[in-house]
Amino acid sequence: MSPLITAIIMTARVGASFTAVFASMKINEEILALEPMAIHPIGYLGTLRLISRVIMLPCLTAFSYLIGMIGTALAAHLLSESDDGGPDEARKKILEALGLLPAGLFDGNLAFHVLRGDALERLARLAENDVEAAEPLDEARRAYLRALEIEPSDIGTLLALGRLERKLGRLSDAASRFEQVLFIDAESHEGHLLLAEVLEAEGDLEGATLHLWAARTLDHSRPSYLARPDYGPRLVQLYEKLIRLEEE
Repeated sequence: MSPLITAIIMTARVGASFTAVFASMKINEEILALEPMAIHPIGYLGTLRLISRVIMLPCLTAFSYLIGMIGTALAAHLLSESDDGGPDEARKKILEALGLLPAGLFDGNLAFHVLRGDALERLARLAENDVEAAEPLDEARRAYLRALEIEPSDIGTLLALGRLERKLGRLSDAASRFEQVLFIDAESHEGHLLLAEVLEAEGDLEGATLHLWAARTLDHSRPSYLARPDYGPRLVQLYEKLIRLEEE
């Protein structure tokens, strides 16, 4: 798949760029200006671009193979069955995966930072106490933040970072992440559900109720074969809390 995907990207990105340049030159009559100088437009404007593309396509294909192999190796380490060896074996596999993905490798690539953050979160879950878990969780948060610097509107990264910040007790930061998700996609069922949980933990019962109700409404519009949580008891519980607060 790597050669195919690379070719599609090259065609879309580079081809569109060439088209825009030639169209602009055509409108400004720059191409016509070459004819009085006895310069053939196709040979002058197209040949070097074609040669450079032919040279770079194999290089980019090799680079895509490299990224694919590293990503596959990392995913295999993270997703492989580790129950047989217990927590120690699982920890060993995750550390090996992180060794394949050092912090400075492909620093401008969104997917690698997200994978690194996920691996560090898994490592923290295997820690025997909160002190051991603190460092990998903080490093995972930095990895997610670096990913957001590359692509601020990536919903998956925002959700992962919000869940992590909720786990770290940063409720206001987590709420901010989920609000960003809803700003990008107002019909994000998961965004409404997670924001409701954070607002409830912060004591904003009215906001939690509104977002939980929105999640329930969106959930009923999804296909029937998807699992649906029972919102009734939680909504009743929130309404009861609101009534008690009003009575106080």
